[in-house]
Amino acid sequence: MSKNEVDFSNLFLEKDKNYMFITYLTFAAGIFIPFLPIVGVILAYLKRSEVIGTFYHDHLTYLIRTFWGALIGGFIATLLVIVVIGKLLLPLLWIWYLFRIIYGFIRLLDRQSVTTTGWLR
Repeated sequence: MSKNEVDFSNLFLEKDKNYMFITYLTFAAGIFIPFLPIVGVILAYLKRSEVIGTFYHDHLTYLIRTFWGALIGGFIATLLVIVVIGKLLLPLLWIWYLFRIIYGFIRLLDRQSVTTTGWLR
């Protein structure tokens, strides 16, 4: 390839990588700003069909599952606060959410896929 030619394949990969960083960032910032994971899951749903066959697809599926797991788990734990067990479940849910975001982001930085079938990792 000459100096004047542009490698568009790398440009598209870089664009997808930046999109993934932004999506993970919205989930991570959701710890402090509660509505941001909603933005993140919308971003994940919008991009997922475009990256089928890449490890980005697995990451987006992973984030979508993280969102729904946290939302449903938070709802159940909040209901169970009445019988005290919810007070134990809410911190565990927070730790689970934080772990999944950090684990997924590290795997993304290493350009590795994540398991989309498990709920822990």
